[in-house]
Amino acid sequence: MKNSQDKPGGSGLQFFGKISASLSHEMKNALAVINENAGLLTDLVHMSERGRPLDPERIRGVGTKVMERVKHADTIIKNLNTFAHTVDNPANRIDVGDHLELLISLTRRICAGKGITVTLARPEQPVAIAASAYSLIHLCWCCLENVMQWTGEEKTVCLIPEKTENTVRIRFTKLETLPPASDIFTEEKEKSLLSGLGAELTVNAKAKEVTLHLPCQI
Repeated sequence: MKNSQDKPGGSGLQFFGKISASLSHEMKNALAVINENAGLLTDLVHMSERGRPLDPERIRGVGTKVMERVKHADTIIKNLNTFAHTVDNPANRIDVGDHLELLISLTRRICAGKGITVTLARPEQPVAIAASAYSLIHLCWCCLENVMQWTGEEKTVCLIPEKTENTVRIRFTKLETLPPASDIFTEEKEKSLLSGLGAELTVNAKAKEVTLHLPCQI
């Protein structure tokens, strides 16, 4: 029997839809800028045909803006493609840092809309885990989405993946006035993700951080 998160309308598909919608909006914005500058180039050509000299610097500036937006659009597509392929293998060995970096890129627009900046402090040595990449990203997003309301004056959350003797942990730091762990994950979808990955959520009020603890092999 399939997990409820895989059913139509399940939380897993809702997460995929939320990320896809956000990235498609970013793509639409990039295309709008490209279209606007293409129109400007056309106007410059028409003015040139009526005898007005072309301004090389202005044309160069338009070309630079177009190339920047094309590069941005290409990054969006690559991130979306990588995200789509996280469902390919349910228990692959993955680099936690790489997938946290992907999560930050995927959700940057959503977080910025809340006035939050998310950063990643990668360890010197890669931190690996055998798990579903999609489930890991989804769980980390659920945690991030919840803890953003407890950021300090900097409005920043820093993610720190670490390897312990028997587990992998992901620390969400730079937080303030944290509630008990039981008050962070209150929805069934979140509890289901925790259970499915064999994870535990803890709060260290003194250190002002929330930590996800995961077994190295899930």
